[in-house]
Amino acid sequence: RALDRAPEAIPLEEVCFRLACVLPYTGEDPTPLLLRGLAEFPHSVLLNTAMAAISTESPDAETRKRGQDLLAHLHQQAQQSGQSEAFAINVSAIYHNLGNGLLRKGEALGAIHAFGCALTFKPDKEQAVRGLGQAWTLRGIQLKKQGQGEEAAAAYARALELNPSDGVAHVNLGGLYYRAGRWDQAIAHYQATLALGPSSH
Repeated sequence: RALDRAPEAIPLEEVCFRLACVLPYTGEDPTPLLLRGLAEFPHSVLLNTAMAAISTESPDAETRKRGQDLLAHLHQQAQQSGQSEAFAINVSAIYHNLGNGLLRKGEALGAIHAFGCALTFKPDKEQAVRGLGQAWTLRGIQLKKQGQGEEAAAAYARALELNPSDGVAHVNLGGLYYRAGRWDQAIAHYQATLALGPSSH
């Protein structure tokens, strides 16, 4: 509302950046907002960083390449100016929110890539690790529906490496093992599920 009604009353550059970071979480494209901000602040490191990260996830190969080049350039600048930590936090947050938005839309592969990028910049970001685990679980569900049992099992196993308390991955992997007659492995995953939720149906 402030952007629409009184942009002169707020720190416009910062607001554009923060809003651009949040929009992907809701599945909205922040590009129009970033273009608006960059029209007023063409040299803004914050806005250019956000635009670069968003561009790296574009379906257009040329846009992705431009985004990757710009992000690498900005990363180098941040290192030279002693701003590496702030840069990593900002970029990781953008990718993390992109991952969540893609997860909500059911785009497992895109979410896996985005959460992976978030962890490239902040490897200790627990929320991104959990998000990546959820994305692998979703990928497992999708592969199972496509009749790719072995690939689905590998996806669930990857999810559990990231988040051992993922009950959905345990149940679904147990189901795959059950149908394959691998009783001991099925039992282990069902028991793990019951340890997490004793009343699990």
